[in-house]
Amino acid sequence: MASTGELTLEEMVKSIYTKVNAIDAKFEEQQKKIQSLESEVKLLKNQVYSLQNVMNKREQESKLLSLRVNGLAFYDDEKTDNSLLTKRLYDKLLHPILSAAKLNKKIDKVPTLANTIASCYRVRAHVAITGTGSPPPVIVKLVSDQVRLAILQNKRRSTPSPPAEEKDMGILRMSIMEDLTPETYKKLRELKQHERVDKAWTTNGRIRFTVTGYDRVHLVKSSFDDIDLILNDT
Repeated sequence: MASTGELTLEEMVKSIYTKVNAIDAKFEEQQKKIQSLESEVKLLKNQVYSLQNVMNKREQESKLLSLRVNGLAFYDDEKTDNSLLTKRLYDKLLHPILSAAKLNKKIDKVPTLANTIASCYRVRAHVAITGTGSPPPVIVKLVSDQVRLAILQNKRRSTPSPPAEEKDMGILRMSIMEDLTPETYKKLRELKQHERVDKAWTTNGRIRFTVTGYDRVHLVKSSFDDIDLILNDT
């Protein structure tokens, strides 16, 4: 028999059982809070993802009349007179391509400089031609979508090669591509470098690609999607 003040075995078991139930109840309450917080975090992530895509889409839409030109040699006179860059871009690159477009009956006549280029600028700090390597890219905003399409459709076979003096400076080729947002450009590069991807390109700012061994063209839904997720959908 238990002495006065001492708990019986049955009472001790009941006490422990009560404490365990209380701990279980608190644990269950905490689990519900965690699940609620996880749901909120998931919702917020989805909202951020949607906003990122909307912002990226709007930024890309603002670039629809713009192209990115790589390999156009830089000269010091551009520092004080941007019109010289504009004329050089037109004479050395855009005019030959547009002339080919007229020859291919893509346009009725070759537009003048004023009817071709709305504005242009170098992307990074200027580097003189006396240096080596590729010059800073040029972003050119065109006057119309007709001019833009004519350039894009004829650039592959009609882009001139740099003259010998520029090749000696490390400028091996000139190229033209769509002016992309940082996120779209980053995803495009990732796809081009992936071993499973055969080709990757953009049309009106939307990334398209083919997988090695297959002809089907796939469209990237979001530039914020992980590369593995994009390829798993193919």
